[in-house]
Amino acid sequence: MKARILASLLLLLALIAPVAAVSQGVPAARLETRLERPAKIWVGQRLALDITLYTSGTFSGVPRFDLPKDSGMLIMGDDSRPVLGSREIGGVSYLSAQYTVNLFPLRAGNLEVPAFKVEFAYRDDNRREMPVTLTTTPQRFSVLAVPGADPGLPLVISTNLEVTDRWNPRPGRAKV
Repeated sequence: MKARILASLLLLLALIAPVAAVSQGVPAARLETRLERPAKIWVGQRLALDITLYTSGTFSGVPRFDLPKDSGMLIMGDDSRPVLGSREIGGVSYLSAQYTVNLFPLRAGNLEVPAFKVEFAYRDDNRREMPVTLTTTPQRFSVLAVPGADPGLPLVISTNLEVTDRWNPRPGRAKV
């Protein structure tokens, strides 16, 4: 009987503890968004949107980014591995995973990456998987048109562009 009461109390404590931690203003998971902002942003130029996920537990699984569509730019997730680290925020120690989303503006003018949802999971102190959905902050910036470029055509901006021309078969005298 005492064992049952003790088990019930422990279960109740395990259910209340995560709520208590969040209610004390210490989130178990958080997200930060940072956009690389060069002095001038041109149509077609790659911009890096860094999204850093934080958890006071350990990460579980792969996050899902609900990337926006039709925002005047091409938005692509980067398939490389996240940059892992740790950081103390407000006296709480967090593990971090930083992901990069690539932005390619398709037109000149004022553009916005709207807020979007990021879903991920972490394991709490009791090794339970806790799913989380957080929202990024919108990112606004101005894009300049490339002088002389046709705004109706696609444009690639690069500081290191190499073009190689190969013919197969090699051109020679044509038989007539």
